[in-house]
Amino acid sequence: MFIIMTRIINRYIAKEITVPFFLGLSIFTFILLMDKMLKLIELVVSKGVKLSEMMSIIVFILPSFFAVTIPMAFLLALLLAFGRLSGDEELTAIKSSGLSLFQMMPPVIALSVVTFIITLLLMVYVLPWGNYSFRIMMYDIVKRKADTGIVPGRLVDSFEDMILYVKEKDQASGRYKGVLISEEKSGKKSRTITAREGEIFSKPDNLSVTLRLYDGAIHREGEKERQYKVINFSTYDITLSMNFKGSEAGGISKGDRELSLSEIRDRIEVLKERGEAYNYLLVEFHKKFSIPFACIVFSFIGVPLGIQGKRSGKAYGFTISLLLITIYYIFLLTGEAIGDKGKIPPFLSMWAPNIFFLILGFYLLIKANAEKEVRVLSIFTNSFAYTTRTLKKLFRR
Repeated sequence: MFIIMTRIINRYIAKEITVPFFLGLSIFTFILLMDKMLKLIELVVSKGVKLSEMMSIIVFILPSFFAVTIPMAFLLALLLAFGRLSGDEELTAIKSSGLSLFQMMPPVIALSVVTFIITLLLMVYVLPWGNYSFRIMMYDIVKRKADTGIVPGRLVDSFEDMILYVKEKDQASGRYKGVLISEEKSGKKSRTITAREGEIFSKPDNLSVTLRLYDGAIHREGEKERQYKVINFSTYDITLSMNFKGSEAGGISKGDRELSLSEIRDRIEVLKERGEAYNYLLVEFHKKFSIPFACIVFSFIGVPLGIQGKRSGKAYGFTISLLLITIYYIFLLTGEAIGDKGKIPPFLSMWAPNIFFLILGFYLLIKANAEKEVRVLSIFTNSFAYTTRTLKKLFRR
């Protein structure tokens, strides 16, 4: 009888977690997507990107969103589910039947393992594919814009850090005549480039689009005041990139985040043979596992925090989940930056946040199981509840 009751309770708890999980996943993913929508709409309106291409871009960037929002949504689901169970005294009723808080953890652990596996698959397989496919599409857009966007007799500002002008185009050879470029990069002095002819060609092997100039000169200011330099050339190559954030089509192959685990290991071996630093690759390797493992870590910290905030409502769940996620990713990004420089071992740089939150989660879970108060949390939840009540009264007035 006890076993049957336990199964029923486990299914009930799992259902209570699942519903807010998908709600939180939708909300968090939508928020991140809205941040990118203006840039995507700009691509369609001003850059001539097709609507079908925009939809493909969304598909390519969604894995990077899900890698973040799945742990966030799972933490939120735990806070909301156990906050409601505790607030409606259902948790007390379950405990009175003979189940401790630790005996209620199996469905939580099982769901955390499921979200861990899904996030791990995203990080290891889907995310590298999405990032690389995104870069390839940006390359195609740049190539098409370079081929069709240069109109003789008009100033073209579609390319990053430059304004381009060509006098005419030879339809037979495809070369541009009378090329003038005004180039201004941040942190560097501006320069003007003139050339008799120019042509565009692409390098699919390294995803670059190049404007090759013939018989021209580079005009720029010298290092000293009133100094002017002119450098003549027979051929000169300029890599073109679109004037919008996210396009990195200039001279890149696979970046660190587009590499699979086997490709990371192969690149590490190459760098070892060359005697070059490879800490940043080890950091990327461990990150593919540490971020998914956060789902399991959050299972231990979300349950006691949800119980603690039973009187604070759903706003507490959203607030505390955002706060914890922010702290977690600040630790993670800080560790990544330090690990890349080799100041601490790559393993520790990526796993330190998980270790810290796991220890904290066990401590809070033991306290919650013994129904002992954590004073710091009590002060926070009471202050949050008081602030919420005060704001509600102000809005009513």
